[in-house]
Amino acid sequence: SLHRRLVDKQRRLTQHVTSLHEVHAPWGVSRFQVQAALLGIPAEARTPVRLSGVSQISGAVAEQLRDELREYAHLGGFTHARETTPWYGAAIGTAEQAREAVTVLARLATESYPPARQRVGRANTQAGLRPLTGYAEWGERLALFSGVLATWQRLAPEVYRSEPERLAAATAPRAERSAMPWLERRKLLQRARSLWVQGRPTPEVLHRALTDAASQLATWKRLRVDGGWPRVPDGLAEAVNLHAECERDLAALRGFVAIPDDPEDTLQALVADSDTPWQLPRLYQLRARFAQLGLETLLGALAGGDVTPQLAVAAFDHAWYASVLDEIRVREGGGTVSGAALDEVAEDFRRHDVEHLRANCARVRREAARRLRDAQDQHPLQARVLRKQAALRRRHMPLRRLIDQASDVLFAAKPCWAMSPLVVSQVLPPATLFDVVIFDEASQITPADAIPSIMRAHQVVVAGDDRQLPPTSFFRQVGGDDPEAADEDGADEASVVSFGSGFESILDTLRPLLPTAPLTWHYRSRDERLVAFSNTRIYDGALTTFPGVIRDDCLRHVVVPHDGATGQETSVTNEVRAVVDLVLEHARTRPTESLGVIALGIKHAERIDELLRTALGGNAGVEEFFAEDRAEPFFVKNLERVQGDERDAIILSIGYGKHPDGRMRYHWGPLLRLGGERRLNVATTRARHRLTLVSSFASHDIDPDRLTSAGARLLSDYLAYAATGGTTTGGPASANGKLGPFEADVQRRLAESGISVVPRFGVGGYRVDFAAVHPGMPGRMVLAIEADGPSYAASRSARDRDRLRKEHLERLGWSFHRIWSGDWFRDPESEVEKIQAAYEGSVAGVPEEPPAAPPPGPATAAPADTNMPGQVTPGHDIVLRAPSLPDQRPTPD
Repeated sequence: SLHRRLVDKQRRLTQHVTSLHEVHAPWGVSRFQVQAALLGIPAEARTPVRLSGVSQISGAVAEQLRDELREYAHLGGFTHARETTPWYGAAIGTAEQAREAVTVLARLATESYPPARQRVGRANTQAGLRPLTGYAEWGERLALFSGVLATWQRLAPEVYRSEPERLAAATAPRAERSAMPWLERRKLLQRARSLWVQGRPTPEVLHRALTDAASQLATWKRLRVDGGWPRVPDGLAEAVNLHAECERDLAALRGFVAIPDDPEDTLQALVADSDTPWQLPRLYQLRARFAQLGLETLLGALAGGDVTPQLAVAAFDHAWYASVLDEIRVREGGGTVSGAALDEVAEDFRRHDVEHLRANCARVRREAARRLRDAQDQHPLQARVLRKQAALRRRHMPLRRLIDQASDVLFAAKPCWAMSPLVVSQVLPPATLFDVVIFDEASQITPADAIPSIMRAHQVVVAGDDRQLPPTSFFRQVGGDDPEAADEDGADEASVVSFGSGFESILDTLRPLLPTAPLTWHYRSRDERLVAFSNTRIYDGALTTFPGVIRDDCLRHVVVPHDGATGQETSVTNEVRAVVDLVLEHARTRPTESLGVIALGIKHAERIDELLRTALGGNAGVEEFFAEDRAEPFFVKNLERVQGDERDAIILSIGYGKHPDGRMRYHWGPLLRLGGERRLNVATTRARHRLTLVSSFASHDIDPDRLTSAGARLLSDYLAYAATGGTTTGGPASANGKLGPFEADVQRRLAESGISVVPRFGVGGYRVDFAAVHPGMPGRMVLAIEADGPSYAASRSARDRDRLRKEHLERLGWSFHRIWSGDWFRDPESEVEKIQAAYEGSVAGVPEEPPAAPPPGPATAAPADTNMPGQVTPGHDIVLRAPSLPDQRPTPD
């Protein structure tokens, strides 16, 4: 019953989206587009006129009519200036005739005449005849070639070498015979019959064929230039067909304009003057066309006034869009559903959807319990073994042996196992034990490490991001006593042993073999400026990020002074001190927010950790913040170890400094390696609420010409991005392009009511339609106003449109209000009043000073939903077991 109610609500919401944004033929517009267009028409152009022939006016026809109305208004009467042109006197009285003439001319000039000329000329050259001098000779030569072909089909080719004119005289009827000795005639007759290819012809047929051959030979001798005998060139059929097509097009064109026997020059002149055929009948044709499409009433309403081209087009648009809207309403069976009813349906859907997901969890638990009970009933000895092992405190049975003895009950009790690839190899027997193996953070797992897990399952699911850290080779280096030195000097991957030759990770290995499903929604960052840089530079804008209520401190850059001391090129002392001060400040002022420190190099991370431990001895009262039993404990890690981690706040410390004399030093450790930009991508996207970048140099200290690796260039750009607070890569309140009529109308009316809004607010793939600004805090947004416009329709499901986006915006601190475009179109004043009430409530709920962000928990975690993936321990397999037995293939279910 719950599922049926959920499906019904989803169907009704989907019907609304479909009816609102379905493009209707023949106009090529949706109801939303029509209503938005009507809102954008000025008051002086609005008219009660409706077009009787609106079903004939498609979107393309309407656009053409706009151009024609502008032309009609500009002409102001039936005058037309004619110029000398090859089209002069053409029989073109309507636009259809003009279009037909231009179409025929275009086809003739591009598709018929040039190929025919080329093919006939090639056939003539191949036959060895003198060059063609004009179009009239095309048909003569083709007729000659066709006659030779017909002769070859009846007589042997030797006929042309056998004096065909004498053979024709010998076979002539008695009344037409010339004087010839009887014996000579007999011999010639026998010879003529011997040349016949098949059967025995009648005297009349034989005579006619020899006569044609004699005529062909005479013509050939007159035209040949190589002394050859009559022959058939290659591609004769193609040449004949092209010539016939050319003849048809010429005949069609001659129905409009005079064409001489040799048409080539005329065709070129006609093509060069392609505008004239449209201008010849234009004045009376426009009037006839308007009458045909039912525009007489509109023209009559506009007549007698000072009508500008712009006003005429706007009046037509109002009449056309209003007529189209009436037709759409007729097709849909009446008026649209009210916004209040849609709000109720959407609220019911959200409630039922959450209840349905909870019910699914209960169903899964119940099914797992039932299967465990069945397994215990079917295998009592296995259940006894497991109970005995569970009761032991030590000396448990090895897992391999336990699986061998009690696999059915064991897997029924624990259908899902979480293990690292190494543990899988160490503790599980080499058999197909599982139905599905899932790799998370697959970009960090080498193929060699993944194979033992894959061989233990029937199916594999790979989750990973090839633009984050690859499998690290830092601890696999060979041939050096100090791996730190290699890291700090920026050694590339060629200096380490390759353990995955050919493929970097299991993600790269299996990508060509498995179907892919991109996960593009980003949930971690509560302010999308924290991820906007990576979204633009790393993911090419593919991520869907959600704007937060802007706070000024979400991204900042702290530049420490260069002290000129030696030995600090890889870990600047001032930077270490600054990071420790920032950590202690955070622990005192924001103890509820989790914190992590990321250093680009290991030495720098160790120095920060060491100084922090020393400083904690003199800072009482902050010990609880650094406790290791917190849900998200504080950490200090180098760049290679942070993938998968996230914290409310992140301090990213560069560590690398200048030479003692102040010159820039461009040895930036892992960022110079192949894939360094991926490492920086990981480091800059770990923060949920705020990120502080600490360095001893700024972007203007860097010489771009000295940057040779992608990671170094990205760091330089990120320094500039952080220095501006995240406004250089798409500002937090950027709007793309010109507003549409609906958006402009909403913004204008809200501004008149005292509500300042920013349209299309955000920097990522998802933007709030209208973000209302707090009246006393210009940098604080309070209300997300969304309409059922294109972004609403672009969502792939009702869950995305009507639950997930709203819930996630509210988690980010927004209040939410929906505008239904149908209600706005019918009564915008009432909708403005509703927005005013929602806005005032949102403003009243905002404290004077923004509070610190809540601690990690259900409020910031991703909800249990298939469209919103949660966090999984990085670098681990999750091996799922379906209810099939170990020695069976999983069923299709």
